[in-house]
Amino acid sequence: MRYAVTILVVWLLSAEHPPLLHDPVFWGVTGVLFLGVTSEHLWWRPFWLYFLLTAVVCAFATYAEPMLIVWLLPLSFIFFYSRNEQASGRGIAALGLISSLGVVVSHDVWTMRLFVCAYLIFTVWCLFHYYRSQHLLREKDRGIDELAYEYRKLKRQLSLEEEALKQAERVRIARNVHDSVGHRLTGLIMQLQMLEMQADHNASQIAQAKETARSALQDMRQAVQSLESDEKKGVQMIIQLIRKLEAETHVRVSFTTKNGALSVPLTDEQSVALYRFVQEGLTNAMRHVYAKKAAVTFEVAGGQTYIVTMTNPVQEKIQVVEGFGLTQLRQRFEHLGGTFCARCSARTFRLEGTFPLKRKEV
Repeated sequence: MRYAVTILVVWLLSAEHPPLLHDPVFWGVTGVLFLGVTSEHLWWRPFWLYFLLTAVVCAFATYAEPMLIVWLLPLSFIFFYSRNEQASGRGIAALGLISSLGVVVSHDVWTMRLFVCAYLIFTVWCLFHYYRSQHLLREKDRGIDELAYEYRKLKRQLSLEEEALKQAERVRIARNVHDSVGHRLTGLIMQLQMLEMQADHNASQIAQAKETARSALQDMRQAVQSLESDEKKGVQMIIQLIRKLEAETHVRVSFTTKNGALSVPLTDEQSVALYRFVQEGLTNAMRHVYAKKAAVTFEVAGGQTYIVTMTNPVQEKIQVVEGFGLTQLRQRFEHLGGTFCARCSARTFRLEGTFPLKRKEV
């Protein structure tokens, strides 16, 4: 739209004053304007882009003969700037002031000066109120996003509490089974051993009953161990977490593994660090970044170092401040003898954690 509006105004200007088509300065200014409006996304501070373009138009208006149509360009630039997310009321007022000064300098007739300045001031006032309404809408959207984030956070917390209650119930059942059935089976085995030593006949049947009781005791112990341990381990938990966050937030997550990252044995502490990395990274991305996709990569470097990274695009460069969650992640990886960093470069937010591999103790 910026390019089309600029072309339209330049065409009206050339149609109103045909001699401009033979003026090299006019074509030079036109090239600068086209190049500027198409490069807004490359500017860290768009205000300075439109400041320079407005100054160029004011200088051209002073160079050429007085033309009313030329002032449509500064008004267009003010409108383009007001639509940018980094726009401010001071910036809009500054561009309007520069345009008004250009009118005063380029026109000799006071009535024309007053008319154009009044027109510019009124238009800038309208654009300023437009900017304020857009700013309020953006603040409202941010508030809705914050509420949605808190809702998802509370939902995940309730889910974790539910899982903790389930795990506590499994442990309670396991202990009850061990204390009741386990002790009885142990007593039965001891009684069978006494009978085996006292009785000469039916020794084979007693030995068979004893082996059956021992097998039942072993099966009971395995069942208790499976109840006491969590059902989901390692990468399986991470994949389930990613699926859950995708369903809740509609953010698409690409999960990539390299150099045998799935087959490397990890300790429980390392697995927990990876799980918390993905959980906190995605939560942090959803809270601070308005992106619809993220990339998670697990890889092993040289068979000795485990590297996990997460990247997601951002609309603008942000200053990374490590809050409680990122600080806890840093402490986890440093406790494992590794490193952790969070940074934002260009239009990408990146988290990276590393730790040396250790054989899982048996």
